[in-house]
Amino acid sequence: MVNRLVMSYMGLRKTIGATGILLFLLVAIGGMFSGTPIQDSISAYYWTNSGDVLVGVLFMAGAFLLTYKGYDLMDNVLTISAGTSAIGIAIFPCFNAVSPVGYFQLSEKVTGTLHFIFAVLFFVTLSIMSYFQFTKGEEKGRKKKRNLIYRICGLVMFGMIVVLAVLHIVDAVFSGYNVTYYVEAVMLGAFGVSWLTKGQAILKDK
Repeated sequence: MVNRLVMSYMGLRKTIGATGILLFLLVAIGGMFSGTPIQDSISAYYWTNSGDVLVGVLFMAGAFLLTYKGYDLMDNVLTISAGTSAIGIAIFPCFNAVSPVGYFQLSEKVTGTLHFIFAVLFFVTLSIMSYFQFTKGEEKGRKKKRNLIYRICGLVMFGMIVVLAVLHIVDAVFSGYNVTYYVEAVMLGAFGVSWLTKGQAILKDK
């Protein structure tokens, strides 16, 4: 029974990691079916035929994170924060020339601002989890190698947040290159790899 619970817990971690990687891939693939080019950001796919997939995966990731129970209070606070933020990103769409918009029919400016806040909180929380929480415990065997992956993923996510902040300031310079989409894809990829490693899909204990 205990082994089954452990396997189920590992499966939950892997599933959380898979949602991060699937999100940026599925919305882009869906867009291709309708002839939609790569969007300025992953969030912009809300307004395309991939919108349902975007919202669905975000809700799924949010539900899994809210369900996940960590080892201590900080673990639980961070996963609840990340799960709530993922759902918040889905409920409050990014900026668009449509108003009112979203589940609560708020103005374009309000929903766009809330979307931005939840997105920043989501990735900041995930980077903290990866760099500080996942690396706790005695470093022995493959745990030492996994900790290296956690730290790299945490730094990548945090670094990409800084890049996005810079891009926001010099947006006109990179307009038309969809840089934000690719930066977000890297962040989601790092998020996915970190959780897949936590679920021991990568560097499994012997």
